[in-house]
Amino acid sequence: MEKAILNVDVLYISQNMNSNFSHNGDLAIDISKLKYLKAPFTGKIKRKYSNCNGIWLESLNKVEYADGTIDYMTIMTLHDNDVSDLYINKK
Repeated sequence: MEKAILNVDVLYISQNMNSNFSHNGDLAIDISKLKYLKAPFTGKIKRKYSNCNGIWLESLNKVEYADGTIDYMTIMTLHDNDVSDLYINKK
């Protein structure tokens, strides 16, 4: 079974979950200064949002979360520099 791993050397969080700014009441975080972002699991692009360079990625199989939970995972990235080479159903 795959473990969900955010594969980065250094993680700069510019806004936390439930912060007083735009994430009030949600579980989103803002990460900055990344040179690239590799998917934390084997997945497939389900949606693409061209107006905000966003990608919705769902795991193909259940993955193990950091807390030991085993379930499917979905992540969404927004404000990426370039998503022109990505498309729906790309694995």
